[in-house]
Amino acid sequence: MLIVMLIIWILVLWFFLVAPKRKEKKMAPKIAAGEVPAAENTKTRHVVGLPVPEGAPCFVQVYTNRVAFLSASKRFEVPMSRITEATMYTDTEMRQHIQSSLFQTMLGGAAFGGAGAVVGAMPHSKYKREIAKYNLMVSFKAKDGSDSAIVVTCDDSLKDLARAIHPDGNEPGDDRVVEL
Repeated sequence: MLIVMLIIWILVLWFFLVAPKRKEKKMAPKIAAGEVPAAENTKTRHVVGLPVPEGAPCFVQVYTNRVAFLSASKRFEVPMSRITEATMYTDTEMRQHIQSSLFQTMLGGAAFGGAGAVVGAMPHSKYKREIAKYNLMVSFKAKDGSDSAIVVTCDDSLKDLARAIHPDGNEPGDDRVVEL
């Protein structure tokens, strides 16, 4: 029984101490060559810039030397050396919020009777600006030297992805009008 416990302890120690180091040694050449993504895959939807339909699912992978867009079983890559800017911007919309207050009903009833209660109970509508979706525009120089851009959209913030693609670019997150 003691021997079995000792063997289990040795296996557990090997699994946690030796195996990760072997994996790091195996991955080191791939990391140096830029073959391992520097950021997580981000699932987005294509807006414009790729030869796939608008709204098609698109995965964005950031490597140390390139950015890959995977959509419609195709892979599109842009070398980091040709990327000029990566900017996140938001699409906002005005959404209507209807509010009614019990306090206003009671106050209207106390001040003006039944008619005041009815007026106090009437719902009030307010319009608030809310972020509908986040967009990421990656601007780059095409092979022929022309300026090009790829735009993808997502329901979650793409600020970290924009920083991973172009860390020394403009501060992502500011609302700007972007013309393509």
